[in-house]
Amino acid sequence: MTINTLTIDTSAWQNNSAEWHEQRKAKWPVIEQWFNESWVIDTPYELGEESKAYHQFYLTGEIHPRIKNWMTLTLLHPEPSVSNIRQLIQLHGNVYDGPILVTGEYYYSLLGLGIVESQTLDNIFIAFAGDSYDKTAQLRNFEPIEGVPNMLEKLVPKITKWFKMSNQEEVPIDILIPYLASVMKYVTPKNFEDSEFYLNRFFKRLAGYRAGKLPKHTANLEKTVNLVKTLCDYYLSDDVNDCVRSIAQQHLLAK
Repeated sequence: MTINTLTIDTSAWQNNSAEWHEQRKAKWPVIEQWFNESWVIDTPYELGEESKAYHQFYLTGEIHPRIKNWMTLTLLHPEPSVSNIRQLIQLHGNVYDGPILVTGEYYYSLLGLGIVESQTLDNIFIAFAGDSYDKTAQLRNFEPIEGVPNMLEKLVPKITKWFKMSNQEEVPIDILIPYLASVMKYVTPKNFEDSEFYLNRFFKRLAGYRAGKLPKHTANLEKTVNLVKTLCDYYLSDDVNDCVRSIAQQHLLAK
């Protein structure tokens, strides 16, 4: 299939299988309810036009030339792998340049309904940003050193949010932690002043967790405690720049 000169692999759709289509149809009402309640707000399309277009994609893989939000298409794709999601992102051209992150927040409410798997959230992040900050800069066309403050502004809240969540599977923390380390290698005296505010907030929060002041709704206590220790050890080590370690010490070693 070709949409705007881009070829989309539709081999995941079993269009010759009546049984497969019946299984897909059975799940659609739940998706449609979420779609109508949570997504279609201030839509420029006629009533039902957007839902109809996405329903067609859901069942056949056919993409409407105008109605093609890649996040929604990912939700409806039978096999939302990294490579398949990247094909959907390409439908929008180069409109996503810059230090941007996507972790699939739109789908959180669908995890509990069994419509979306946590692996899909992992795939969304990697498809959009790659597996490291270097890869994000390459994919999203920006200079890594210059993008550090903006990336920390987006990344740190996602990580600190994980500690408070009752369903921690909603945030791909096992991807975000090494990703944060890949950002930190670019924190130097050159961009430290613009990054200091976000680092202060992060280390202050870590200091509280290290002292045992964990959120009341911590879902996985053992993993949370181990993660706090791992993070503190890392930011107090020689693996980070002196300017980062110095501010970490102010918070994490304070009595």
